[in-house]
Amino acid sequence: MDSLDSKRVRFSVYVGLGQVYADLHNFRLAHHYYDLAEQDPEPHLEYEEYHYLNSKGNCYYYEERYHEALTCFQEAYTVARRFNQPLFDALVEANLGEIYTLLGQYDSAHHYLDKSYAYFESNSTANEEAVFYLNSLQAALALRQNKLALVNHYLSRPFNPLHIGPNYIYLHNKRFMEYYAQKGDFEKAYHYKSIVEEYDDSLRNVRSLNNIAEIDYRYSQDTILLKRDVLIANNEMRLSQQRNTIILVVSLLVISVLLGILALAHARRKNERAYNRQVELVRSLRMENVRNRLSPHYLFNVLNTIMPAFKQYADLSHLLKLFIQVLRDNLQVSEQIAVELQDEIGRVKNYIALRRETNPDKVSAEWCIDKHVPLKTLIPSMGIQIPVENALKYAFDPDSDEERLLTIQISTEGLGIRIVVRDNGRGYDPGKYTGSERSTGNGLKMLFGITEVLNTKNTEKMTFDIRNIALTEPSEHGTQVTLFVPYHYQFKL
Repeated sequence: MDSLDSKRVRFSVYVGLGQVYADLHNFRLAHHYYDLAEQDPEPHLEYEEYHYLNSKGNCYYYEERYHEALTCFQEAYTVARRFNQPLFDALVEANLGEIYTLLGQYDSAHHYLDKSYAYFESNSTANEEAVFYLNSLQAALALRQNKLALVNHYLSRPFNPLHIGPNYIYLHNKRFMEYYAQKGDFEKAYHYKSIVEEYDDSLRNVRSLNNIAEIDYRYSQDTILLKRDVLIANNEMRLSQQRNTIILVVSLLVISVLLGILALAHARRKNERAYNRQVELVRSLRMENVRNRLSPHYLFNVLNTIMPAFKQYADLSHLLKLFIQVLRDNLQVSEQIAVELQDEIGRVKNYIALRRETNPDKVSAEWCIDKHVPLKTLIPSMGIQIPVENALKYAFDPDSDEERLLTIQISTEGLGIRIVVRDNGRGYDPGKYTGSERSTGNGLKMLFGITEVLNTKNTEKMTFDIRNIALTEPSEHGTQVTLFVPYHYQFKL
C-alpha cells in the first residue's frame, strides 16, 4: 500500500486485510483493519461501501454475533439497491435470510431467501455454487420449522461436488445429519455425523496452516529477527573459537582426540537429520503459503459479479467463462499435492482451449492415451500442466513457418504410468528465460523439488526428466518431458 503512494487505495486495502483475517478467524486483527477502513476520511465508491459492509457482516457471522451481522447486511442491502444490479441484491438477500433464520425470525427469513432463490433459479448464468448454497439455506429454514419433506426436497437436489467449495459441502452434510436426527433415522444421522467431523477436521487443519504461514511471513519482516540473526552469528563465532581451542588442547591426548571425533561425528549426524526435517517443514509451509494467498470464495464472487456486464459481448462472455473455469481448476488443484490422472487431463484440456482462444500462434495438441491406463491413478499436482504451459509459451519460434506440434502421450510401463510431453520446437535451453517477465521459473523447480522430497518417503521412486531431443535424435528437434509415477506411490510429506 505504501509503495503506491496513494491515499485513495487505503480503504480497499484495509477492507481486504479485514476479510483475509476474518477468513483465518483472527477476529481481533480483522476488526482492527475494519476500524481503520471506517476511519478513513477519503470518499468511497458505492460499490466499495457495499463490499465493506458485506465483508464486515460476514466477520460478525463467523463470530456468531448475529445481531451485529444483521445490521451490517441491512446497510449493505440499502447500498446495493442503488446499483440497479439484481445480482448484488440477491447476494445480500441470501445473507439476510440466513441471519433471520439463525435469529428465529422465520417470516423475514422466508421473504429474503425466496427473493434470492427466485433470482438464481431464473438466471441461466447463475453460479452453481450459489444455487447449491441457497438450497442449503432453504433446508436450514425448513429444519427450524420441522418441515421435513421440504428439507429432503432441497437437500436432495443434484449437484457436482467438484464445483462446490468444502465449506458449503460441510454445511450441507451437517443439515443432512440434523434432518435424519429429527426424522428418527439415527443410523443415517450417525453416518453424516462422521462425514461432518471429517470435514470439520480438514477445515480446521487448513485454517491452522494458513495462520502459521501468515505468522511466519509477518514476523520474517520484523527487524527483531535481523538483530537475532546478528546475535546468533556472534555466538556461532564464539563457539567456533572455543571449539578450536578445545581441539588444540585435546589433540595432545590421543585417546581424548579419538573420543572427541566420535562424539563430533555423532552430533553432526544428529544435526543433519534435524536440519533435513526442518527443510522439509519449511518447504511444506512455503508451498501452503503460496497456495492460500487468494481467497477463492472472494475471487469468484468478484468474477461472477462482473459477468453480467459481458452478456452483450458473446465472444468476450465465452472467453471469460473459459478463463474462470481454468482459474477455478488451478485454484482447486493448488491445495493438493496429488490429483487423479483424469482430473489433471481435464484441467490441461481446458487450459489448451483457453490458449487457442487467446493466442494467434496456433499449436496442434494431440493426446495419445492408452486405453489400459487407470485414470484414477494419483499423479503430482500440475504434473502435466506445467510442461504443457512451458511448451506453449517458450518452445516455438514465432518467426518459423514450420507446423507447431505438441503431443501428450500417457501409457502403462511396468508397475506405473509413463507421461511424455513432447514438442517440435527450438529445444530445451535451461536458463534462457531466467529473469523474463514471461516466466517465474517456479514451475519446473516445484516439480523437481516435490519429486525429490516425496521419493525419500517411497521405496519405488518417481522420476521427472527433461531433455533436448536433438542431443539424442539428430534428425529431430524439440523438448521432451517425461514423468514416471508408480501405481502405489505415496504422496505424503
